[in-house]
Amino acid sequence: MKKRNLLSLILAMATICSCASCANNTTDSSVSEQSNSTSLHQNAEANEFQYNGTFNAEVFEHICRNIVIEDKTLSLPFTIQDMGEKVSYNNIYTYYDEKYELASAPWTYNGNIIGFFTAVCQANDNEWSDNLICSFDVQQDEYEQQSELKYISIGGFELMDTKEKVIDALGQPTEKKEFSSGTIMYSYLISNDDNIKFDIDPKGKITIISITISNDFK
Repeated sequence: MKKRNLLSLILAMATICSCASCANNTTDSSVSEQSNSTSLHQNAEANEFQYNGTFNAEVFEHICRNIVIEDKTLSLPFTIQDMGEKVSYNNIYTYYDEKYELASAPWTYNGNIIGFFTAVCQANDNEWSDNLICSFDVQQDEYEQQSELKYISIGGFELMDTKEKVIDALGQPTEKKEFSSGTIMYSYLISNDDNIKFDIDPKGKITIISITISNDFK
């Protein structure tokens, strides 16, 4: 458990560069369109939205505005406190980057680690619950070890959904990166600062969903 949490924190720390301001370093976000229209879980305010195989700024904004934890719908940027009274963070596995004034740590539900977040944070701030989050993920290997949290989705995408669901909704990823484990990371980029990424296991199932926005709100 400790080794996996440390590895996950290292991965979360990698979002520091993504969250940092990179105005001169953007990536082409064009992706191939597909004709299939896919309806995913939506909240009451967004039930008219339909994915159509295209990823663009409008689609990314919709995803950012529809992060659902149980019956609570959140819009990035949000805080740990906004996520509900059962949500907190683990202060054992933490990292702070003084250059970019960003803090990373695991977020928990009733004490169980679900994923990791990165938030804008001053060096002398010892309490991160009310800091705005610019990067947030959910991880299947953590989620499956608990039974308290029953439902979480990011823009309607859930852990263990299929890669076909992602492609039907968003089109082909802007970038793909394959790891030695056989996992492939599907990255959908508006820029280096604004993106959503899916880790797809060898069986074609989502094991990590990570979303990052620019931290120019700080």
